[in-house]
Amino acid sequence: MKQNLMLPIASLLLILLMTLHLTSDTIHARAGTPEAGGSTLVGVPVLALWLYGTLRLAERRSFFTDLLPHLTQLRERTGRPHWLVIDSEQMPAQGQQTPSVLQITARPNLLEASALADVNLLLATGNSPQQMIREFCQMTALPAPAMDPVSLHTGEVLGWRPQVRNAAPFRLRIQPRTR
Repeated sequence: MKQNLMLPIASLLLILLMTLHLTSDTIHARAGTPEAGGSTLVGVPVLALWLYGTLRLAERRSFFTDLLPHLTQLRERTGRPHWLVIDSEQMPAQGQQTPSVLQITARPNLLEASALADVNLLLATGNSPQQMIREFCQMTALPAPAMDPVSLHTGEVLGWRPQVRNAAPFRLRIQPRTR
């Protein structure tokens, strides 16, 4: 199943199951219980909002694809925005690259290879940052750098510059700001 269809399908299935659950509670409610007083009706607006969000989810990518050229023109005219921070669901369509984009994803294999082609700094976190770098290399057909197993501490990421030939991954510690 396509990755971009899994979330809407799972959401619709959960909405259906929740609707059946609330309906059962309402039908089987006994007089004098909160369910009989209509407290389960509070779930109806929540379900409506959930359904609306699920159905609009499919439009996010096309909205971003339409918005990107306007943001690029704005940057050329004003120098702003300096950076675009986007998650894997809103990645630009193939051929629509823009500078100064911070792409955020838990799994590089969810992104299109064209979106990964211009990455010049990869920051990997979690229990297996080397695995994230390997997945990135598989998606971009780049040779994976030699890496020893890494255990990151709080505030650390494993950085790598894929466009620098023979670059080795490096630890980067992020120091919190103190006032």
